[in-house]
Amino acid sequence: MGKASIEKPWMKYYQEFDGDLSSTKQTLYSYLKQTSKEYGNFTALNYFGKKYTYKEMLGKIDHYADCFTDLGIKKGENVVFVTANLPETIYSFYALNKIGAVPVLVEPRMAKARIEHFIEMVHAKTMIIIDLVYPKIYDLFEKHNIEHVLVQNASYSLHKYQKFFKAIFSKHTKIEYSNIIEKFTDFSKRYVPHCAVEAPFVEGATAVVTQTGGTTGNPKGVMLTNEGLNTIALSFNYTHNDCVPGDKFLNIMPIFTSYGVVCGVHMALTQRTEEILIPNFTPKKFPLLMKKHKPAAVIAVPAFYEIFIKDRHVKNIDLSNLKFAVSGGDLLNPKLEVAINKFFKDHHCKYNICQGYGLSETTAVTAFNCIYKAKSEGLPLCTSTMGIFDPKTGKELDYNEKGEICISGPSIMKGYYDNEEETAAVMKKHDDGQVWVHSGDIGYFDEDGFLFFEGRFKFVIPRFDGHKNFPVQIERVVNGYKGVVNVAVVPCNDREHSQGQYPLVVVELEDKLADKEKTRLGILKYCKKKLEERGQPCDVVFEDKIPLTLIGKNDVKTLTEKYINYDYTHNGKNK
Repeated sequence: MGKASIEKPWMKYYQEFDGDLSSTKQTLYSYLKQTSKEYGNFTALNYFGKKYTYKEMLGKIDHYADCFTDLGIKKGENVVFVTANLPETIYSFYALNKIGAVPVLVEPRMAKARIEHFIEMVHAKTMIIIDLVYPKIYDLFEKHNIEHVLVQNASYSLHKYQKFFKAIFSKHTKIEYSNIIEKFTDFSKRYVPHCAVEAPFVEGATAVVTQTGGTTGNPKGVMLTNEGLNTIALSFNYTHNDCVPGDKFLNIMPIFTSYGVVCGVHMALTQRTEEILIPNFTPKKFPLLMKKHKPAAVIAVPAFYEIFIKDRHVKNIDLSNLKFAVSGGDLLNPKLEVAINKFFKDHHCKYNICQGYGLSETTAVTAFNCIYKAKSEGLPLCTSTMGIFDPKTGKELDYNEKGEICISGPSIMKGYYDNEEETAAVMKKHDDGQVWVHSGDIGYFDEDGFLFFEGRFKFVIPRFDGHKNFPVQIERVVNGYKGVVNVAVVPCNDREHSQGQYPLVVVELEDKLADKEKTRLGILKYCKKKLEERGQPCDVVFEDKIPLTLIGKNDVKTLTEKYINYDYTHNGKNK
């Protein structure tokens, strides 16, 4: 028997890779420019049918870098993004990287308090927001002394006739513009050619801050490096996919996620694909988008593929164009995997669904099913070092032994922003002298180097769309509701999809005779105010006394067994 991290049996599948990572030692801007220099006339971005070539995109990036420099943005300064997949967002992302500033990517759908947490954490003075989020956060600008707010609109890069119809049928967000709050269109009209100074590459410097969920309340800021993102992009050159420059990549992943910015933006563009930007994606649109665009490559969570293969609109779809369909963000149900592969084969696709594995802390992806093996998360990337470790002894385990999945190598994060305690809990130096990210996930390797994911040490509740809810965050909110003396949040199975779960709130009340239906509705209403949309509990149930373990903790295991198949569609009538 042997140790996976030492023997790296997966490397036999990467014989073309010579181990040279020198090309990754540059900024994201420089790497994009280098990889696309011979493809200037290829389409880079496709935004509702309006196309921008790589040459045009790089020109926009350089112009925006000049605009940001004129605005006073300095090297090392943090700029908070609360926006969507727009061409201007991508131009701004690379423009800030060119001058050495740091984009901090925040989800617009997050609760106001969490957005505010990121503003405070990174001491932001400049924000780029989409107009739709303005009503939720406008009062934060003065409160936190924001100096510049650049407001984007999704219609800016549309064709003129598209802008016209959007203006007629869209609801307008009333915004009070000022010397602080500026339309992005006005910002981008600054004429200050060649004033931006390209920042030199600094190894280990933070290139972007993404967000991740946490069990301690607010999401953490994950600091990713230039060489980390470039390494992932380089790795995809050796993943045995058959995509070529010019192929279409359907990008439905929002840029504010690590997967979105790493794979949906940087990897896709440095592979010279035609990136189809979808700023307002919803799961029900997925089948029609696949039918309309006929992409060669797409990355989605398992539930989106389930929606796709069941949709009547794609009953006769031809998938012969599809070369690279990746499933990530959640464990792929084996039955669904079989169903997807059958659908692909029946619709002329030569390839199987590819399951991937990664964390925000490891620059989104570390393993990938580039050589297909059923039920596996695939092989570690050629640049990744992975191993399975005993969480108690810290010793690496043999093949086929289950333990904690740990990752090392050039693509691991720099750390959590301004959070040394959490960083130390996840990033640990092993006996080999290397720093390893401890995933909190359970898995094993087989002798061929294929990774198999078994579950999570950390208690999270994954929705069907890949969003992960942390029970402790919901518990803290409900504990603040009048009359609640104890609360536990447990998973119950999604009744509309073959996988995924919703958080169910189990409550113990101080007054055992209280009107439970009134209290149930009150708690749900309270949660709507305090939690973001995808963090809402599906229902509230009551226990006279929440069971406890021998050491006095809520017996979550017993409650989960009791409520895992709870029918939340009864709206409280079955309690």
